Amino acid sequence: MKILYVSNACSREKFEEFLANCEEKPEQASQKFNLLTMLGLAKNGERIISLTTLPVNRKRSKKYFFKMEQETRDTIEYLYLPIINIPIIKVIMNLILVSIFLLKICLSVKEEKVIICDALNFSSSIAAQIISHIFKVEILGIVTDIPRMMDY
Repeated sequence: MKILYVSNACSREKFEEFLANCEEKPEQASQKFNLLTMLGLAKNGERIISLTTLPVNRKRSKKYFFKMEQETRDTIEYLYLPIINIPIIKVIMNLILVSIFLLKICLSVKEEKVIICDALNFSSSIAAQIISHIFKVEILGIVTDIPRMMDY
């Protein structure tokens, strides 16, 4: 089975790099929960693709553009989606990019798949919900933090 994990979760190394470079530190409960969930699933033999939107906003970084990156750690394939760090544009771009990447993955992966998404990441979870209905893929929404701790 292939698990498509849609969240703000990064690899440990990427998150440490992110923390070192950000001006305001984000809450880490969501990162920890999502990473531990992915690592646990991977250790049980599941193949995981993590579609990640880095947890940036204008308070955390003055940088306007984050390019797409890809890495594999602990058998988890991370796809860090590009971001334009301007509030409304970031949300719209995330909705479109998550939709495109999930569409591409659902078309190319023939094995059984499931989508797991962070339900509080509105744009990503809406995109995941739409794609799951189109391809009749099981979807699971998880709530990792209380809303006041979100980026938006």
